[in-house]
Amino acid sequence: MRRFALADRGQSLIEVALALPILLLLVIGIADLGRFAHYAIGVSHAARDAAAYAAKEPGVSQPQILARVCTELGIDGECADVTLTRDAEGATVEVSYSFTLITGVITDRMGGGPIVLHSQASFPGYTQ
Repeated sequence: MRRFALADRGQSLIEVALALPILLLLVIGIADLGRFAHYAIGVSHAARDAAAYAAKEPGVSQPQILARVCTELGIDGECADVTLTRDAEGATVEVSYSFTLITGVITDRMGGGPIVLHSQASFPGYTQ
């Protein structure tokens, strides 16, 4: 009977070694999905806030709009590509942000790259 018990000694270790990478990839993938949703919503809010700011303040420049977008996203420095367009009706802001996955090491090897999140918002000008 003792002979059979010794034969199963490393079985649990091998099972964990086989299952752990798959479980870690699953957990990190779920975290990536949450981060993706957070930044997608953040880019949308940043574009809307920057468009409202540009419509309210006619003298604001593109670098100020970029700083506003980066503040809204919670990122220091230059964080996104921002295009500001003004016309007689108000202001339009387009924001493009390159989102990099935590699991990007895997997607980079498969030919993928960063995901570009894009949002556009228009806001009518204020009359004073």
